[in-house]
Amino acid sequence: MQRVNQAHVSDRTVQKTRHHRNSLYHEAAQLLVSYRKIIKGQYTEDDLKMLLRETFIAPENQDVLFELYWIVQIIKQQTENSQLYLMDGGQNKVAAWEDNSRIYHLYHDSSGSDSVIFHIPSREIAGNNHPYLQQKHQSLEATKDLTQDIFGRNVTSHLWRGRPDFLIEVYEKATNRLTELTIGEVKNTSRVEYAATGLEELVEYLYLVKDRKGNYLMNSDVTVQGMLCLDQIAVDSKSFGMVNVLSRSNRRSHL
Repeated sequence: MQRVNQAHVSDRTVQKTRHHRNSLYHEAAQLLVSYRKIIKGQYTEDDLKMLLRETFIAPENQDVLFELYWIVQIIKQQTENSQLYLMDGGQNKVAAWEDNSRIYHLYHDSSGSDSVIFHIPSREIAGNNHPYLQQKHQSLEATKDLTQDIFGRNVTSHLWRGRPDFLIEVYEKATNRLTELTIGEVKNTSRVEYAATGLEELVEYLYLVKDRKGNYLMNSDVTVQGMLCLDQIAVDSKSFGMVNVLSRSNRRSHL
């Protein structure tokens, strides 16, 4: 997908293009007319239906839609002046905003910027004397060799790697230093068992995420916290130490 530079198109140009012989041009012009009418509050039900039918991009599954629901709630709670980004499959930055002293970056389905690391290479346990870690390292190395032999592919052997549902990186304006990291795990479920799996994944993220130098953030001066977002599961409280639990079934646990 390529980004298109923004440019102002006058109403006169749009009206002329609506009668262009090329169907792509006149359909695009009609969409722009409908969009401008909606922005001005001058629209009909047919205008809304056409714009949604032609321009709305639906997520591939409901879980992604549920993740985006919580992301929208977070943005609405945090700020009224966020800069939104095109979700084009790159680094998946969704939004950025700032206050007097900090800058916030929110990512969806992403391991974030190069300030954080969500993987641990197998070499970190090479030479360890613990029997389980020895066997684990050997299994990873064997998988690497077999992948090369069978599929002709070179792969990097990882002890652990992750990709959170969403991240919020917070930087100090004066120093551009990472000061806070919120890691979010979203489970579109009403089953406690599945929610508990999400909690396990979230806590693992909290303890294993590193900074760019390879140091665990949990042991640094960066504030690391988690956010578990659920559907119809009631919880007694919102805050549980380093983890906040948000549920659609419990109003007091909403953002």
